[in-house]
Amino acid sequence: MVLHPDYHNLPQPAHKSIPLDDAFGEFIGLAKFSKDGLSGLFKEMDAIVEAKRWRLSFQAIERMVENGFPVDILETKGRLWNDNDTLDNFKRTRKVIFPKIEKKYRQK
Repeated sequence: MVLHPDYHNLPQPAHKSIPLDDAFGEFIGLAKFSKDGLSGLFKEMDAIVEAKRWRLSFQAIERMVENGFPVDILETKGRLWNDNDTLDNFKRTRKVIFPKIEKKYRQK
C-alpha cells in the first residue's frame, strides 16, 4: 500500500478523494496485523486519541504507511464479498453473494 503522491493536498477525507484513475482499490474494513503491526497501530491510535481527533481513526494505518511500516494488500478479485454500506448493498449480498457462498461450502 502506498499513499497518493498528492495525498496531503487532497480534499478531506483524503482517502475518499483519490482520483479514480489513480486508485487501485478500496479498504473493505477487514485487516490482519502481525504483532509488530498491531503495536504500530496502537501507537498511532494513541497519538490520535491524545490529539482528540476521534473521527480520524483510519489515519492510523495511513500514518503507519507514511512512517515506512510495510502494509500489504490482498485483492478481493474473484472472491465472494460485497460492500454493505447501504441497504441496497445488503440486499445484493443476500440475493447474489450469500447464495454463492452457501453453495460453495455445501459442496465440501
